[in-house]
Amino acid sequence: MTFVQWNCRGLRNKRIWLQIPPFSSFQFWIFQETFFNTDYHLHNPNITFFHSCRLDRSGGVLTGIPKTAAGRIIPTLFSEDTNLELLATEIHFNNHKFIIVNLYAPQGFDIQQAKSFSISVIISGDFNFHHPVWNSNNSTPLSNSFVDWLQNSNFVMLNTSTPTYASYTGTNSRLDLTLYSTSIYHQIDCFVSDSTFESDHNPVVTTWSLLGQSLKTIKTFDWNSIITNSSEILSSTNSDLHTVMRKVSRIIKNNTKHTVLPVANGVHSPLFRQSWNPCIQLNKKDQEAFVDLNITFDQIITLPNILDVLHNDICEIHLTSFGFQDKAQPTSMIKALFEETISEEFQDYFIITTDSSKSHLYTSIAGTSNLRSFSFRIHPNNFIFTAEALAICQARLMISQFLTVTF
Repeated sequence: MTFVQWNCRGLRNKRIWLQIPPFSSFQFWIFQETFFNTDYHLHNPNITFFHSCRLDRSGGVLTGIPKTAAGRIIPTLFSEDTNLELLATEIHFNNHKFIIVNLYAPQGFDIQQAKSFSISVIISGDFNFHHPVWNSNNSTPLSNSFVDWLQNSNFVMLNTSTPTYASYTGTNSRLDLTLYSTSIYHQIDCFVSDSTFESDHNPVVTTWSLLGQSLKTIKTFDWNSIITNSSEILSSTNSDLHTVMRKVSRIIKNNTKHTVLPVANGVHSPLFRQSWNPCIQLNKKDQEAFVDLNITFDQIITLPNILDVLHNDICEIHLTSFGFQDKAQPTSMIKALFEETISEEFQDYFIITTDSSKSHLYTSIAGTSNLRSFSFRIHPNNFIFTAEALAICQARLMISQFLTVTF
């Protein structure tokens, strides 16, 4: 599903832009400051419109949904704020049920009441918030309260880096924000259009991929077997080149394994996968602790089991064994010692480097080697320790069982 949010700053004289992308090619429209009055209606053969108008010239919000979708305006528990325009629409589309909250807040607003929704929610509009989290130089009590709420909510904010508004003085700001429920966040891609379409706001374009639950797989190769068998063919056969290449290709195919990446389960799990249900067993003390902390089983972070590799000789863990692991040394010395250690101690090892990071809104992991790399944005509720552990687990899955690995 595709969505475009735009503060159009008057829609009547900009209707021509609705005939070209992104508007013409996107299914859901979320517009602010339409400047419509109660007598004016927008018509489109493919879209059903819900709108809210103000008596004065400024303001007006409009939400458009496909004719093939069913929708209805629903009440919300947001506080009565005369400066806040809000239109909440419950939508049924392609066997999915969700809510779009379209808002225009010229002076900011109190978002605490957003917790009242119980299904997947998209909150999108012109928030008029400034905060360092999205690279603003200042903040207000309302924006500080918003960030505090966001970090403890079931929402994740997108488009935090690209400006969406340009003032007449040339100052850029990120006033247009989009929030998604964490239950669907992993299926969302978002970017800011590079054109304002005669407004002073850029449209924010979002894609919700309903294929996001597909499993990821990696290829692993038994290179020892491939090299041994290929060498035998190359040294012993008198066949033509085409036959030799066909035999070598068959050897490679027979020694290639496709592995489905096992990941954690549940909404609060690192990679949001929900098709795997491991058995979770807690002792009595842990169970009591979970009750005290108000934590449920679906919030337990379960990681792939890699401890079995510790029982044979393919995994070694070094914490303080080498000189470069002493962070008190100058950076140049650490770099030199690291390169020396790799060349002298690990010539025959397959090296993968992993890292993780956590900010106010995101937690991410990454890993890289000379063959492939990976990166994931994981659930923001995860601590950095969980991210580091998951990065190691993902790195372990990149490696063939025939390789010796050092983490």
